[in-house]
Amino acid sequence: MTQDDQTFNRNEGKVYVNGEYVATTVAYPGAKLFQLKATHGLPLENAVDTILNRAKIVIDWEGFIDEARKNGWYDFQTIENIENALVDADVLKDTREQIIQRCKHYVMADILP
Repeated sequence: MTQDDQTFNRNEGKVYVNGEYVATTVAYPGAKLFQLKATHGLPLENAVDTILNRAKIVIDWEGFIDEARKNGWYDFQTIENIENALVDADVLKDTREQIIQRCKHYVMADILP
């Protein structure tokens, strides 16, 4: 991919590929997303669809995992919830697998000394 094909507008925090807006570099706070799910009952798949698919905003999954731990969730339970939400929100398979792998790596890196 050439520099012309992919550009980043630092002022807007947006990423363009072939002149088309594809993502923002701003991450939605994972702790806030967890609180919306845990305290207000917001279905995670609806939030993922709105934040990731429609608004094209990256989600801070590490923050989500940290907040889940603070609230007594087991890591396997958190990963399962994230994975189910990504499937239900129709996130592309490659993207979904990358997110889950990053989450698993984060969980394992935090466990090991």
